Amino acid sequence: MATFELYGKPPAQLPLKLELAASADGPAILQAAPSGSGTKDPDRFIVSGVFPIASLAPGDYVVRAMVGTPESGEARVTRTLRKTKSP
Repeated sequence: MATFELYGKPPAQLPLKLELAASADGPAILQAAPSGSGTKDPDRFIVSGVFPIASLAPGDYVVRAMVGTPESGEARVTRTLRKTKSP
């Protein structure tokens, strides 16, 4: 599961993408459907998505969360995910 916080008042249609890749700039191996929820703070939201990683080989992967579009401006957060065992 990937989770991040989004701050501000987002528009009704905000492009969000969650991807898993072998490297920071590599192609996406998996995509997760993002879902959001509000918090007690009116300008803070939690966005999350689930990646099915059981079939992936052990190793390091990059989780990317992108908000916006390249044309209008895109913000990106990346974090490393380390899978240590195969099923």
